[in-house]
Amino acid sequence: MHMLASTPPMPADRWMHRCAITVVALTVFMISVGAMVTTTRAGDTDPTWSWRFWEWFQRFIHSEHVGLSWELGHRIVGTVIGFALIAMIVIAWRTKAPRSFKRLLFAVLIAVILQGALGGLRVLMVSSANVQGVVFGLTGGSDVELHRAAFAMVHGMLAQVTFALTVLLALMTSRGWKREPVVSFCKPQIRNHTLGMNRALILLILLQLFIGTLLRQTNKGLEQHIINAFIIALYAIGLALYVQRHHGAVRCLRSVSAALAFVVAFQIFLGFTAWMLTRGQFLPSHHASIDAVVRSAHVTTATTLLALSVVLYVLCRRHIKAAGDGAPPPSQIAEPEQAQNIAPSSGARAMAYVELAKPRLTILALATVAAGYVMGEKDHVDWPGLLHTLIGLALVAAGVGALNQYIERDRDAKMPRTAKRPLPSGRMTPREALLFGIACCALGLLALLAFVNELSMWLALAIIVTYIFIYTPLKVRTSFNTLAGAIPGALPPVVGWAAASDNVDYHALVMFAILFFWQIPHFWSIAWLYRDDYAAGGMKMLSTMDKDGGMMARQIALWSLPLLLVSLLPTKVGLSGEMYTQCALPLAVAFTCFAFVLLIRHTRGVVRGFFFASIAYLPLLFAIMLLDKVR
Repeated sequence: MHMLASTPPMPADRWMHRCAITVVALTVFMISVGAMVTTTRAGDTDPTWSWRFWEWFQRFIHSEHVGLSWELGHRIVGTVIGFALIAMIVIAWRTKAPRSFKRLLFAVLIAVILQGALGGLRVLMVSSANVQGVVFGLTGGSDVELHRAAFAMVHGMLAQVTFALTVLLALMTSRGWKREPVVSFCKPQIRNHTLGMNRALILLILLQLFIGTLLRQTNKGLEQHIINAFIIALYAIGLALYVQRHHGAVRCLRSVSAALAFVVAFQIFLGFTAWMLTRGQFLPSHHASIDAVVRSAHVTTATTLLALSVVLYVLCRRHIKAAGDGAPPPSQIAEPEQAQNIAPSSGARAMAYVELAKPRLTILALATVAAGYVMGEKDHVDWPGLLHTLIGLALVAAGVGALNQYIERDRDAKMPRTAKRPLPSGRMTPREALLFGIACCALGLLALLAFVNELSMWLALAIIVTYIFIYTPLKVRTSFNTLAGAIPGALPPVVGWAAASDNVDYHALVMFAILFFWQIPHFWSIAWLYRDDYAAGGMKMLSTMDKDGGMMARQIALWSLPLLLVSLLPTKVGLSGEMYTQCALPLAVAFTCFAFVLLIRHTRGVVRGFFFASIAYLPLLFAIMLLDKVR
């Protein structure tokens, strides 16, 4: 890691940066309002278009129609953005800013002006016969609705591209841009791969924005939108992992790539929630309905995702040098040593097998399986079926725990917290642990297939594969391993649901989402408490890179927000009744407040308290759900 003297960046003029931040805030607000206008079909509530800004403002003040307020507010914010950009151009001219920055500034202003023109055409295309005649004369068409939708689509996509450019304005006027860049030396092929993957991601997101805009305007293309969303999610997380692996020493690249992965996950959650709230029918919503808010937030988050990908690309170009040979090759992992002292006592050997099965995690998994099974039953609980499911999952969970300890036996030996486990302490040989793990997994899968159903067996196999072959190897490669580990950790209630109903619908996915988002703050609090242990074992955890705990506290607080939302979904989707909401709402709010207390004061004592609160939160939430089900 070295410092590279490059072209002197633009001086971080205080007022210029403040103007840029203001423009970014106004643009994201304008996009959010515009999303609400499209979602609620409020774009035609005002068929007129005035070029006098103050008339819009006067009508907005006296408006009593919600849709009209959304539409007029959208126009007003766009006009204010234009004035702010003009002010920035004046400041840039007076401070003699670099030519590249001035070109970007003028490009943003032209985009905003074009946005206003497209918005006006979209309105007048419906209400003005003169505009229709001119447009039809230029295009040769005659379909008013088709032209209106086309103008609206271009208007929406250009707004999202404009936001990405405004974020670049804020970046180029920041203090960090003034400093000389910290360069990540790497091989030319790594540099080319990083930039190429980033460019491909930007193109995929632009394609997704087009499909999403088409879906919002015509209610067509839902399947393509969903497929492309998962492709983007996998690709973006892969890019984030690649950047973390090869350029993780550059702090800004590490931070932006982590933010990219989080926003992708949150975007998938919002899209899934919107689909559940509307059952896939994207029809006009009431102006104040929760589904309108969620769908509009989905659009805003997509815009943020595009901006982050553009920022990551610009920063990669700035911080990566092509001429470097890269970092030295990683040190070889020592070959596992065979344990020498095997406990002679049969009782001690039995206890070693119990410890190998990770009983506490197994019990937690079985509790969520039982909850999923009970919630999935339509009438009465089939107790023999529940018992068979629990036995099968208990064997699978025990096998997964044993195989995990077999793979990590050398790393466990380096950590005080795990040094007394059966393998590092010498109470069991690696071969015994391997055979035990394979046998438990195989017997558990056979039990589910023979006594429950095929679907539950396949879901249990998914737990084994994702935990052993994805999550466990990622622990030493990337700090995103917690997100990967949350997937198999959230599948047990889905297995229970599938075992009871022989299908997986959106109710089961709600339980999956609750458990998924609960695991993130829970396990990150563990990672903070035992960060020295993880560092000694070579684990790539966020806590090992965070000396004062501030970043971990911010992540915990951030991830507690989607947990709050998904905790309230069961009533909305019909999984639970009003009693659940009355009890779960104060519980979820209290847990979220605790997370933000941790953000303010992240001492070891507060983190430990939050950890115990997270232990209590999930059983209480599922207990409330079950009580509401059986009462």
